[in-house]
Amino acid sequence: MIMMVIHNKRKTDELWYRHPAERWIEALPVGNGRLGGMVFGGVNRDMLQLNEETIWAGGFQDRNNHKGGSALKEIQNLLFCNEIDKASDLAKQTMVADPIRFDSYQMLGDLTVQMLDTIEYVDYRRHLDIANAIAGSSFKSSHGTSYRREYFCSAADQVLVARYESDQSEQLSFSISLTRVRDAISQKVSEDTIGLLGKCEGEGVSFCGAVKILCEGGSLRINNRRRTGNEITATVTKADRVTLLVTAFSDYSTPDYQAKCHETLMKACVKGFKTLRNDHIDEYRSYYDRFKIELTGNESENNEEEREETTFEWLKKIRNGNLDPEFISLFVNYNRYLLISSSRPGCLPSNLQGVWNDQLWAPFESDYHTNINLQMNYWPVEAFNLEECHTPLFDWMKMIEKHGSLTAEALYKARGWVVHHASDIWGSTGAFVGTFGIWPMGAAWLCRHLYEHYCYNMDISFLKNVAYPLIRGSLRFLLDFLVKAPEGTVCPGKLVCCPSHSPENSFITEDGQTGLITYGSTMDTEIIHDIGTICLEIIDILSADREEFESTFKKEIMDALDLLPPILVSKQTGGIQEWAQDFNEKSPDHRHVSHLYGIYPGKMITMKNNPDLSKAAGRSIDWKFMNGYDGQGWSLSWIACIWARLQEPERAYNALENIFTNHILHNLFINAHGIPQVGDAQGVSAAVLEMLAQSHAGEIVLLPSLPGIWKQGTISGMRLRGGYTLDMIWKDGSLVTAKLNAKNVRNPLPVIVQNAEKNKKYKVIYEGELIIVVPA
Repeated sequence: MIMMVIHNKRKTDELWYRHPAERWIEALPVGNGRLGGMVFGGVNRDMLQLNEETIWAGGFQDRNNHKGGSALKEIQNLLFCNEIDKASDLAKQTMVADPIRFDSYQMLGDLTVQMLDTIEYVDYRRHLDIANAIAGSSFKSSHGTSYRREYFCSAADQVLVARYESDQSEQLSFSISLTRVRDAISQKVSEDTIGLLGKCEGEGVSFCGAVKILCEGGSLRINNRRRTGNEITATVTKADRVTLLVTAFSDYSTPDYQAKCHETLMKACVKGFKTLRNDHIDEYRSYYDRFKIELTGNESENNEEEREETTFEWLKKIRNGNLDPEFISLFVNYNRYLLISSSRPGCLPSNLQGVWNDQLWAPFESDYHTNINLQMNYWPVEAFNLEECHTPLFDWMKMIEKHGSLTAEALYKARGWVVHHASDIWGSTGAFVGTFGIWPMGAAWLCRHLYEHYCYNMDISFLKNVAYPLIRGSLRFLLDFLVKAPEGTVCPGKLVCCPSHSPENSFITEDGQTGLITYGSTMDTEIIHDIGTICLEIIDILSADREEFESTFKKEIMDALDLLPPILVSKQTGGIQEWAQDFNEKSPDHRHVSHLYGIYPGKMITMKNNPDLSKAAGRSIDWKFMNGYDGQGWSLSWIACIWARLQEPERAYNALENIFTNHILHNLFINAHGIPQVGDAQGVSAAVLEMLAQSHAGEIVLLPSLPGIWKQGTISGMRLRGGYTLDMIWKDGSLVTAKLNAKNVRNPLPVIVQNAEKNKKYKVIYEGELIIVVPA
């Protein structure tokens, strides 16, 4: 592993603050994939807001609108005749789900620790140690007593742990309660345990949470009478140290959830705090230590004042236009922490807010938005060397496939399976919310992730048994759904999706109709080309020892790809046209850049193979900014990824700078629509990694989009497609050395270096499974 040692720099693996959190967006997250907690770090009233990933209201319903299949031909005919209003009305009546929405992910509850006597305090420090996944706070009382608190969420033992200590005996006296605003009741379970039993509204899950209180010294008493509402209170008096063990389960996947809850606490109790802590660190670091990044602007050391800045003070400087590379290193490390903490094998995928949510009806239901957000949650996961964290997405896709096949039949009379723009843990696949929910491309986009997992790991068994069946089913739906555009349309004889929607965007026709659905949106064409090309590649791989494998299906795919309409350049904007017709945009500053899917995350359009379309893609982004686009976190992340693929490093960097200047919250979550979202942050990391190394187009390009401000740096443990692992050092904008571990490589890829020194030559040295790139 290559690392350049840089001394006396700001820490890029810790967030820290001088004050307790007053709002949720200031609290610090802990999680183990299944459980989550937001640590506020209050001195006299310490609160942990708790989550368990399966606590959802509602339940699975057949929300498919069964009128859709019989009305589809009429809707298509109306759209081909540009009768947008009539088609939209009919589609809304016959295709949009009923009920129109599904229910929400919900909070579990609040764990509150209230001091019995007020502590006047100084020297307060609150922190999140990203390298060890431990949050904490420390302070001194006015009498000189030092207090320390730690919080972590153990995947090894499936408990959230809170530890309270002081440097003097008998200093810990407080009450403890575990509560929820409604739909639950707390109870005394045993002499050291409080439980929380509840059921989410509608047909939602039933659940159990509990806190076991372990005192060292002092006394513990649990009052079995409720003081207010549904609250049971435990009182700790004059303890030396106290450990709280918290866990929760629901009947979503654990029928005996109450027994499981208490069994888990008993096992953790037997281990004791030190062993729990050590096992947690060891398990977490088995993920976290695989990858390292350090970006620096120059070799000068930070002064003492800068090294003592809190994260919020550092962030305030950035908001004033002083973004330094070290902060980006911190942010990337934080994203790795969030991904590991919200997506583990055996768990559900990370949702819009990861696993953290403090409301009973979350913004956008904290659901799985499949028209960008769910995918963005996982964009950097393979490059981060965290392939196991990708598996919850694949497991969910396997579950949702059977529901998607029913939706495909009900709405489109098609085979295969489909997902529209949003879903939930129940596997809902219908067209939700309104007309813009009629976007049946979610499954196909998700299937790209199966392919990417193979590309990074070269696992033929996964490709054959997991990836291909899902990809094939998704493409089967699209091939059935495609329809030949008739004479009188702008692309007669071509195969198009109809109805077709460019996610959440609307257009204005020549005769003044405003619409969301049409035929042949560019993104649909790009996704079909993408998944079709992927499927052909997989068939070739899997047919190596079976000549006739899928020969009929292969021909059907090839014939369909030949009939897709071309990607066009708009005469109005000079950018890539978003729809088959060159419509006026209702909102030219719209947040989505869906029509640029073919550049990122797809690879239909590359600088080498499609220079004119690549330039047009850049003009598409310019057009948005010319028309007042001011960005949202996830959208700017996507734009940064596109600029990186277009090898425009300064423009990619400017998009990142916009995010850090305008869209970062106190706890480094990203502000989207006025709410925090986790996937937006992962988009930033994906862009950073694309700027440092690319491997999507059949070659490895090192430093393809390195901005001038990242003058030097190191990266190690970065995975690349083809089965490579990269360690790299650069200085003054030029590569110093790179090592590529080629242990899992099946087909070697050429290596290209792009540098600040344009004429600098490099040699590639092959030493068995190691490839070394150094100046010639």
